Amino acid sequence: MSEMKPTRPEMVRSVRVFQALRNFGAAFRGVEADFYSMSKPTKKMQFWSHSWHGSMTAKVLTLYLTQNAFPAAFLSTILAFCVTMFFALSRIPSLDHVVSTFSERAVPCCLPLAFASYGLVLLFWQRQEEVFVDKLCINEWDRQLKAEGILNIGAILKSSDSMLVLWDKTYQKRLWCLFEIAAFLHSRPDGQKPHLVIRPTLLGPLVAVLNLGLIVGSGAAYLSAYVADLTSEGSGPILPFWVLFGLITVQVQFAVADLARRYCREVEDLSQELRSFRLDDARAWCCSVGHVNPASGGSIPCDRAVVERCICSWFGCVDEFERTVRTEVLSILDSQLSTALTSYCRIVEASPCILWAFADFSVSPMLEGNADAAMRLLLRGFAYWLGVVPAFLAVLYRMAHCLRRARRSWCLDKLVSMMLACFGVCLFVCTAVAEGALFGLLRPWLPRAAYGAIFCFSSLTLAALLWNRPRCFPRRPLFGASAATLRV
Repeated sequence: MSEMKPTRPEMVRSVRVFQALRNFGAAFRGVEADFYSMSKPTKKMQFWSHSWHGSMTAKVLTLYLTQNAFPAAFLSTILAFCVTMFFALSRIPSLDHVVSTFSERAVPCCLPLAFASYGLVLLFWQRQEEVFVDKLCINEWDRQLKAEGILNIGAILKSSDSMLVLWDKTYQKRLWCLFEIAAFLHSRPDGQKPHLVIRPTLLGPLVAVLNLGLIVGSGAAYLSAYVADLTSEGSGPILPFWVLFGLITVQVQFAVADLARRYCREVEDLSQELRSFRLDDARAWCCSVGHVNPASGGSIPCDRAVVERCICSWFGCVDEFERTVRTEVLSILDSQLSTALTSYCRIVEASPCILWAFADFSVSPMLEGNADAAMRLLLRGFAYWLGVVPAFLAVLYRMAHCLRRARRSWCLDKLVSMMLACFGVCLFVCTAVAEGALFGLLRPWLPRAAYGAIFCFSSLTLAALLWNRPRCFPRRPLFGASAATLRV
């Protein structure tokens, strides 16, 4: 292991991404099966490093989002536009009947179909990249092959051209997790920048909550449009929409704010723990069970002794390894985790349903031949999807970092999260009011489509200013470690 050479070439193995995620990540959820038969010998792959002591469900959700969210968002948005064009260009009497049955304002066709497409692509996209996952690429049923597979971890790490770290608060406490990162960094040739990608497992639940809120909010918009048609024939302000949307938004923003504050605290704890890291404090499963297999009652070898021999061979001594963890590993983890929970691309991938809802609202004007109003609605959809929501979440995340400290009582801590959620709702309402005021001001002089273009351009500019921090904001870790130059 210490020489990072395989005992046999066929011991360096990998699986395809879609195989690793098969059956909703069965291998990560502790399902007992012969996963080893799916693996094949390889020469290059991505190494997936994770702790077996964190939330399995959060880990699987995060993997699906990081691997399949882009094709799911792209293909579903194409489908939504195809459905919109079909309704707009088809002159089928039954379609007019469908429109009049639901509402004069919105036809729920694009959003349900696109959302179903998004879920199917997210779960079943056949991504072909090769990855190493310990439970799939090391034989769990043959003790001799399992021991040989563990001995080849060094060679596998050296053969990996990149590493994906699925981080949770237990990661830095596990001996094998820190050993894998240190070994991967050691295996890179001098002068080569390590391709290390770190994703927090909290990302999956956070995006799931955000998506659920957006979907329910869109449903509230359809319902309010239908009620408005029944009560006021489509004229005047849509009060039911704002009431429903406000209640839903507060609940979603509270969940998002609470998760974001918790994440910021966990990353801060990571910095404090790694600054005082000692190898003796890292936990190994074999030591926690007294080197006795709980299932069979037989003795098991100590991983710590094997790891320490490799560390001394690679780093010269344990003290040098501890210094590497306190400096280089801490710098990389802190730099990437400071921005890993929220990035512009991940927010855009997670929230295309905003555009799908606006596409539904544009169908009725298209059928009436009002292309100007339909174009304004579509441009507003792009503005909220690509501009307003990413900018809004960037501000909310910064506020969550400032208010990350846990309060003494549970109620007081939740109150802080609720205050942050209310701040987010107020910010969103102010944006909507400002948009309405701008539309009222420009409406006498400009076509609706031109106003939509102005609002879209302004929103995208604001998002670019907030997310392009190397120019507009100092790009540094939120939690104090020196910044690494790795890409998030």
